[in-house]
Amino acid sequence: MPRTVIYARKSTESDDRQAASIESQLHWAMKRCVELGLRDPLVFTESQSAKIPGRPEFARMVALIEKGEVDTVVCWKADRLSRNARDGGTVLWLLESKKLTQIITSDRPYTAEPDAELMLTIELGMSVKYSQDLAKNIRRGIEAKLRRGEWSFFAPLGYKNVRLTADRATLAVDEEIAPYIRRLFELAGSGAYSLSDLVRLTHDKWRLRIPRRRPNSTQRGISHTTVDHILHNPFYYGKLVVKGEIYQGAHTPLISKETFDLVQLAMRRRRKTAPRPKRNLFTLSGLLWCALCGRRLTGYRKRKKSGQEYVYYVCTNRIRGKCSQPLVHESRVFCDLSRDLFRIAVRAEEREEAALVLAAMRERETEAIAQATTRAETALRDVEARQKRLLDLLIDGVIPRDDYDVKRRELEAKRAEEALTIATAGLAHGEKFDRAAAFLKALTDADKTFERATAEERHVLLRQLGLDFRAKGEKIVVEAAKHASAVMDRGVSQDWWRLWTDIIPFFGTGQAIEQAAGQFTERGPGHPVSDTDPSMQP
Repeated sequence: MPRTVIYARKSTESDDRQAASIESQLHWAMKRCVELGLRDPLVFTESQSAKIPGRPEFARMVALIEKGEVDTVVCWKADRLSRNARDGGTVLWLLESKKLTQIITSDRPYTAEPDAELMLTIELGMSVKYSQDLAKNIRRGIEAKLRRGEWSFFAPLGYKNVRLTADRATLAVDEEIAPYIRRLFELAGSGAYSLSDLVRLTHDKWRLRIPRRRPNSTQRGISHTTVDHILHNPFYYGKLVVKGEIYQGAHTPLISKETFDLVQLAMRRRRKTAPRPKRNLFTLSGLLWCALCGRRLTGYRKRKKSGQEYVYYVCTNRIRGKCSQPLVHESRVFCDLSRDLFRIAVRAEEREEAALVLAAMRERETEAIAQATTRAETALRDVEARQKRLLDLLIDGVIPRDDYDVKRRELEAKRAEEALTIATAGLAHGEKFDRAAAFLKALTDADKTFERATAEERHVLLRQLGLDFRAKGEKIVVEAAKHASAVMDRGVSQDWWRLWTDIIPFFGTGQAIEQAAGQFTERGPGHPVSDTDPSMQP
């Protein structure tokens, strides 16, 4: 027999905020269950905001309802169940599908009746709107405080938050830690200390600790990231940086702007002179995939007894013993890849012809966009004039308010549509043709360019061309993105108009050419290269 659930929620995990909220909700809910004769209810409590989905106790309750083990929910208000559209839709669907018989709140019960569902929809919608308005007001308040130079967040190390009144706080210098922060900047500005030296100093000698932000949090030491953040934080010379915006702070600076600039210069110098780790660059890194398990193949170098060095690629699952894909020899792939590059390579005279075609297409599309924009601007002016006339008719009492509202919404929708057309006209037009021109440049003598390029340059070229590779056993298949496949299949006839008509839409999708390989929404036909030679494997 289905049971009843009591759901109580408060929006914060802190014990000193909304302290009596859960207890008072449970007291009312238990009393209400007794009045209605609902015995032995299950109790779910949660200290988490409902603004975004992901509450574990709410998910457990929904799972029980869907299994048919629960048919009644008792909660203080409808907004305890949800303050976001996704969870609100879940509650409404459970009620509409009869999996949930009723929701009992202090305001009214909600059932699957149309009127009750409508009221619940309104209540949940209002709770979502409340959360959105609250967030908007909080952001506006924070921005106003930032313009006044006030800090609304946790105090950086060297400062402390001081509560003045119940609704007002300020920042004060932490006299215990501030001298260490000043000394940290002085030592960093000297250029004689590395970041690791400074971390060891703060941890071993000064024994600095990050203060606990909340009663249940743990106190921890200073890490490399924390020291690096301190040395790059303009807060310490009086500036507030929030989401890329810079404000003049009202707090007391710990250092001068000159000291801060000196530290930045010293750290940049150390970064330039520090030894760099060597990185192995492989041409097919990120381009070669295993057809058996779908994982990438990673490259490595092997030196034979003769002193000759070879590059192989191995499936990352094979390393774990979970894939049977054999090793792939890079030189064998390159040997046969050159034939495919020869097929798509464009010579100098062909490039000039294709460039003329692209220029003509750009000009024609520019004219079409200009005409469409002119039409949209004319339509927008007409809509604005009609809106003014409509308002005059309402003021003069010629039309009733209801008719005015209907027509006003129609005109607003039309106005938004024309404004959107104007705003987006030609937005990606120039970028689309620039990408097509870059692709044409990569096609020019692609096979010869590949032969004389370094490993890194070859990798970039293959990405620009939109070539991807699949290893299946001893066979390697080249998969071309749509634009590369169109060039590869153009045949003997050089019909550039038709070719670029097929290619241009690809560049209008907003995908960068360098991201084409590995992100194929539409693949061209596979072009087999060759079997790798087993005798070349280590």
